[in-house]
Amino acid sequence: MIRLHKPTLKRKDMDSVLSAMVNEAIAPGEKYSEFSLLLKNYFSAEGCILYRSYVTALEAACAALHIGKDSKVIISPLSPAWYADVLLSLEARVLFADVDQYTGCISPEAVKELLPEGPEVLLVHDPFGNLPDYEKLAQLPVPIIEDITQSFGSIKNGEKPGSSASVIISAFEEDSVITTGGGAAVMVNDKKYSKPLQDHLGKTGNLELMSDMNAALGVSQFKALEVLLERRREYLTLFRSALSKTRHKLLTEENDTVITNGHTFPVLLESRVQEVIKFTKRYKIETGRPFEECAVTRYPTVQEKLTNSIPFRMRTTLFPLYPMLTQDQLKTLVRVLSTLP
Repeated sequence: MIRLHKPTLKRKDMDSVLSAMVNEAIAPGEKYSEFSLLLKNYFSAEGCILYRSYVTALEAACAALHIGKDSKVIISPLSPAWYADVLLSLEARVLFADVDQYTGCISPEAVKELLPEGPEVLLVHDPFGNLPDYEKLAQLPVPIIEDITQSFGSIKNGEKPGSSASVIISAFEEDSVITTGGGAAVMVNDKKYSKPLQDHLGKTGNLELMSDMNAALGVSQFKALEVLLERRREYLTLFRSALSKTRHKLLTEENDTVITNGHTFPVLLESRVQEVIKFTKRYKIETGRPFEECAVTRYPTVQEKLTNSIPFRMRTTLFPLYPMLTQDQLKTLVRVLSTLP
C-alpha cells in the first residue's frame, strides 16, 4: 500500500533523537532553544514558543490576541473542523468568509464583506501549500493569525508564509513538511502580542512545551529543509504532468510569482469521487478527502451560501506526495494519475 502520508525520517534524524535520549534531555532544554531560534530567524519573528500540541498552539495564539467570549473571528469554511471547536470552547463567534475558487485560500474580498460586523481577528488557513493574497490581506484592519502548517516552505512574490500575520502557527505532525513527531510553534510578529502569549504560558509553565527529543528531530529536519522541498517539488512536477493527460484539475498553485512547497497532491475531480477511489485502491494507493469534515460542516445552515467552497468540499481528493516515495511507487502513481477515470 502506498500510504497517503509518510514522514521523512532518515538515519541522521534518528541519531539526533537518540543523542537527546543519551544525554537524558527529555524536558524542554538545549534542543528546544535551538529549534525555536531556527524558526524565529527563518521567519524573522519577534519570538517563538514550541508547544506539545497543535490544538494548544492555536489556543495560545487566540489568547495572545485576546479572543474570548463574544469575540468575532473570521475563518475559511475549509479550515479544520477543530478550529471551530476551539473557538466555540472560548465562546467566540465564528464568521465565515468564502475561499478563492482556484486556490482554496480565504478570499480577501469575502473578508471585506464581513468588516461591518466588527470582526476582531482573522484566522487564516493555507491549504495544499497555497498562499493567500498577502498584499490584499495586509490592507485589512484586522489582526491575523495564520496557520502555515501546510504552506511551510512555499513562497509568494518573494515572501514566506505568515508575512502579513500578527501571529503565526505551524504544526509539525506526521503529514507536515517538517515533523517532530507532534507539536507546533507559535511565532509572534507583532511585539504587543508577546506579553499575553507569555502570560498564557505562565498558567501551565513547561508542561505544555515541546520536549527536547521532539525538538531534536525538528532541528535535524529543518537543516535538511531545502533538500526535502526540492524533492517534493520534483515529484509535484512529475505528477502535474501525469494529471494533465486527464480532465481533472490540480489545486496546487504555481506560476511566476509562486513557488509551492509540494506539501500534497490535491486533485479536483471531474468524475464521481467513489469511482476514482475504487480505481486507486486497485493499485493499492491510499487517497484522502481533506474537506469531508471541515469547519463549515459544524454549521450546516450556512454551507450552501459559501458557494466557492462547495466544489472543494465535494470533489477534492488527495494523492500521496512525499520525499520517501520509492521509484516503483512513483511509477505507479504516474501511471494511475495519467489514467484516472
